[in-house]
Amino acid sequence: MSPSKVVDELPPRAPGRVRVVHFSAPWCARCPAFAEAMQRLHEKIGFEWLHATLPEASELQEVYGICKLPAVAIESDGAPPLVLQPTSEDAVRDALLSRLDLSCDF
Repeated sequence: MSPSKVVDELPPRAPGRVRVVHFSAPWCARCPAFAEAMQRLHEKIGFEWLHATLPEASELQEVYGICKLPAVAIESDGAPPLVLQPTSEDAVRDALLSRLDLSCDF
């Protein structure tokens, strides 16, 4: 499947919204704690959140160039996707706040 076809199969991102594609795998030791962190960020900040589990999402992994886990790809209007790998809750929070043009103390 071509990269554009894989991305076309994602649910459309609402204009003006930020979407996070979160990559994890059952064998990733850090992924369960990171998934909990993503849930907290989602509840506090609010963004579109797609969870891609490897190896099932290997084509999507290839599109975003994911090679280390946990990882995220942050998409927003007018900017190329920002890929963070491996990443942390703080790094994702800071990137989201920057993309949303917000400041927050939590």
